[in-house]
Amino acid sequence: MPKGVYTRTKKVWNKGKKLSEKHRESLSKAHKGVKLSDETRRRMSKSRMGHPGYTRGLKYSEEIKQKLSKIAKEKKFGKWMIGKKLSQETKDKIRKANSGANGPGWKGGISNNQYPIDWTDILRQSIRERDNYACKICGKPQSELVGMHKKLSVHHVDYDKHNLNPNNLITLCVNCHLKTNHNREKWIEYFKM
Repeated sequence: MPKGVYTRTKKVWNKGKKLSEKHRESLSKAHKGVKLSDETRRRMSKSRMGHPGYTRGLKYSEEIKQKLSKIAKEKKFGKWMIGKKLSQETKDKIRKANSGANGPGWKGGISNNQYPIDWTDILRQSIRERDNYACKICGKPQSELVGMHKKLSVHHVDYDKHNLNPNNLITLCVNCHLKTNHNREKWIEYFKM
């Protein structure tokens, strides 16, 4: 397949061309069961780095959305592990494979976001208590939080993790805390009010 197929910066060789149903079926059969080598997969991944996905920004009609939803339900996308248990040996292998330099968050042995030693559970709990266990943006109470994030996050208003002044700390639910990671200047001004 030509290299330009995966990028938006180069001319795509088949842009605007319609394939017959017969041709599409023959291509599908030809590619079924083909296993790519690790080297080929690495090269393909590298060639696509920095480019948006081919569906990014596309708007789907209601008909297409319903078809995609039906396909996902039939194939149970994302649900293939429901009800399955991993052995301890498998868990250990996964843990080992994703730890240290192999982990997705590895930054060469350095960490630029370490909290000071005074950043404790007691401090965070006191801030939640002071804020009446409610998110300062949406007002959602901690009692309504479910799943992994059952506690409100404690956010640094000035984004300085070493500034532990209680006036610089507020409680946010996870969704609102994620929002504050973008357009930081706006949020600093918002919290100053």
